[in-house]
Amino acid sequence: MKKWLFEVGIIIFIILVMVIVINFFVPISTGEIEINVIDNFEGENEKFNRDEFDKLLDAHNGKEVEEFINKNDRIVRTNRKLPSDKSSDYKTIVVDINIKNRSLFDLYGFSGKVKVDDPDSRILYTYSSVKAETADRLKETSIDVLWMKVYVGDYTDEELLKYIRGLDVEIYFENDIIGNKSYNVSLERAEYRVVD
Repeated sequence: MKKWLFEVGIIIFIILVMVIVINFFVPISTGEIEINVIDNFEGENEKFNRDEFDKLLDAHNGKEVEEFINKNDRIVRTNRKLPSDKSSDYKTIVVDINIKNRSLFDLYGFSGKVKVDDPDSRILYTYSSVKAETADRLKETSIDVLWMKVYVGDYTDEELLKYIRGLDVEIYFENDIIGNKSYNVSLERAEYRVVD
């Protein structure tokens, strides 16, 4: 009888250790990665509105800015000279990742940071979705992790997709039990979002 109780105790202990490891160390995995390209709202020959870029760059350089800056807005290109003044040369790219929450807890507060260290990057700045994204426990959820303002210039759709696939993103998320976590994702499997 004691041997049977001991064996059951060992099995329960192993299961608890596995649950703890999954919940605290590797709470998510990623599936499909889709990008959605959004044209600027200004007209074809309009001048690019660089106010947001200048504000984020000033804050990055330690200057006092009067407007509110969201903590998830991040400057990527640190060279103030832009490759073009035409609004039509810039697009917003939304990175949407299917996230499988393997944790027993809901995850929230998703944001992302593109891992680029190039002062002349095509990516001017990034920001997170304006809506609060939550990954329910033990479910897969499609989450807009990152929005990027990108200089596309004369890139074709194929060239733009190739550029995006060469990027890595660090995803940040949190919950009340495990606190703040991050997870690195390569965008090498990214595809254009198919709109039905």
